[in-house]
Amino acid sequence: MATLKWHLGLPPCPGITNRCRARRLSTQLHVWRRPDDDWLAAAEQEDMARRQAAQEQAMRAAQAWQEQQEKARAQRDKLLVDAEQASSSSSSSTSTGGSRWGSRSAGGQRAGPEISER
Repeated sequence: MATLKWHLGLPPCPGITNRCRARRLSTQLHVWRRPDDDWLAAAEQEDMARRQAAQEQAMRAAQAWQEQQEKARAQRDKLLVDAEQASSSSSSSTSTGGSRWGSRSAGGQRAGPEISER
């Protein structure tokens, strides 16, 4: 009876079921997944290539982000310089009294552009 069970792939007695099943699976896995198999090496190479491509893509994205930040910084600096020059040129004209809103007239009333205060 034990040899019949052995031929059918069943354990000879119910007490060692898990041990026999584990031994059988481990031998099958050992046969199926030898580390020197070509498919395993190919899968490892493919995985390495995928990782390398992802790393290169991340590096390109980081470089593009850095260039964008540098462009934005340069544009902001240019706008600040332009605003500084504009404010310095308008402050020189207001110091002489030539403002857009005009200066106080002799009567003490401010001469507005179109709106007159009553």
